[in-house]
Amino acid sequence: MGFQASSADPCLFVATRDGLIVYLIVYVDDFLIGSESEAEIIRVQKQLSRHFEIVDLDDVKHFLGLEVQMEDDTFCVSLANYIDKLVARVGLSEAKEAKTPMDQGYLRNEVESKPFEDGTKYRSVVGALLYVAVCARPDIATSVGILGRKFSAPMEADWTAAKRVVPKNGS
Repeated sequence: MGFQASSADPCLFVATRDGLIVYLIVYVDDFLIGSESEAEIIRVQKQLSRHFEIVDLDDVKHFLGLEVQMEDDTFCVSLANYIDKLVARVGLSEAKEAKTPMDQGYLRNEVESKPFEDGTKYRSVVGALLYVAVCARPDIATSVGILGRKFSAPMEADWTAAKRVVPKNGS
């Protein structure tokens, strides 16, 4: 089909045909095809359907937790619903948002704290925060990285710090 893997992202493949660039983004069993030419998109779809069972979901609205909207020939990507679900899962729907994602004294204050009883919940929330940081909120990346150091044995203080990092307004 003429696609070459991108050196920037192993999930991105690029092909050029008759001066038209076609992008194919693949993640497990989800994929997107993008091109300026609708005919090229349809051609690639037909070729893929010869080898794989595919379902055309028409214009992209959601992809890997991302909400995708087209505005004036520009794609806008949001994680608002993903963040809102994370807020609800952690039970922070009524919580106030902090001015900073992490308390300045978190690293300095190695306070005696009890072990957090549900390490899996802690890892799940920090993993979700990592996804948010990478895709939409680089401002929380440092805080999430620090919380990730506590994966093996999180304490109650770490759980409190993790809840502080969760964006409260879905953006």
